[in-house]
Amino acid sequence: MSLEKFIEHVNQKNPIIGASEMHLYICGLAQEAMQITAELNNFCHEPCDIYLWSDSSLVLFYTSFSNSYNYVPIGYIVDVTELTDALGSGSVSIEFKAERADAK
Repeated sequence: MSLEKFIEHVNQKNPIIGASEMHLYICGLAQEAMQITAELNNFCHEPCDIYLWSDSSLVLFYTSFSNSYNYVPIGYIVDVTELTDALGSGSVSIEFKAERADAK
């Protein structure tokens, strides 16, 4: 569906019926608007982002989503191609290990 078709439908004061093509289109617009708003407000998290939360917790995002919590960005993981499969679902514990580059 095009934006022009949607605007025409609304301007004609036609109803938008649940689960219709118009309803699905407006839901998609709402999701897109929320994503843009989250990105503008720095609430959008991408897979591989690592944040500090609540002074003593690290948070690793491995799916994209938005929320309104305040995190302090501290880094990211370079390659997350298999991260979602490796972590699975539910609570997960991850150990971070620092290694000096010149120690190898």
